[in-house]
Amino acid sequence: MEPRLPENRCKEPFARTKKAQMIGTDRRPGYAALVTAHMLTLEDEAWLPLMRDVLQLPAWMLPAAQRAVGKGSWRLANDPLRSVRENSAREVIRMKLSEITPRTGSELDV
Repeated sequence: MEPRLPENRCKEPFARTKKAQMIGTDRRPGYAALVTAHMLTLEDEAWLPLMRDVLQLPAWMLPAAQRAVGKGSWRLANDPLRSVRENSAREVIRMKLSEITPRTGSELDV
């Protein structure tokens, strides 16, 4: 007697799964603000309102947020604001930033 192979229960040999759909840029929160921020220079005064109002990050994280926005990985994220916040937190660790300034030893105000 010849050994039997198990039956293929799928209708197709390779079942296709649905890929996650990227939502349009007009429906992603903060996308337009981040596009504008991506074009700003590092010394531009518009960074502080962006940090406070849009990203909701403290001012001492500004260098990390600028680096995260500059890398541009937020362009492919469905939630670009969350992506920049998370990448900023990673950049803080890489840059060894802290809330305490070395000059005065006091915390910075937002």
